[in-house]
Amino acid sequence: MNDFDLDSQLRGLPVPEREAEYWDMFPRRVLARAHAAPVRPVQTVWRPHLAWGGGLAFACLMIGLCLSPGGACPLQAVSLATQRARSFHHQFVQLPDLARSLMRIDHGLNSLVEERP
Repeated sequence: MNDFDLDSQLRGLPVPEREAEYWDMFPRRVLARAHAAPVRPVQTVWRPHLAWGGGLAFACLMIGLCLSPGGACPLQAVSLATQRARSFHHQFVQLPDLARSLMRIDHGLNSLVEERP
C-alpha cells in the first residue's frame, strides 16, 4: 500500500462528532493527565563523556609534550624504541647463522665478524 491509497482510505472514514462540551473540557483533561503523570528523572550516560574527555586530555598532553621547549617528544621516543627493537630482532635472527660460521673456523674470528654485514 502506497501513501496515496492510505491517504484516500483515511479521508473516506467518517469523523466522529464531538459535543461542544468535549472541546471545552479537552485542554483541562490534557493538563490534568500531564500533571498526574509521574516525572521520570533524565538519566545521563556518563561513560561516553568520560571516554571523550579522557581522550581529549591525552591528546592535549601529547601535543603539549611534543611542543615543549625540551624537545623530548614521547612519540619520537617510541619511534626510536621501535627502530631499536627491529634492529635487535634482525640481529637476533641472524645469530644462528653467525654462530655456525664461527664454529667452523678455528682462527680469524675478528675478520669474520667484520666481514658480515
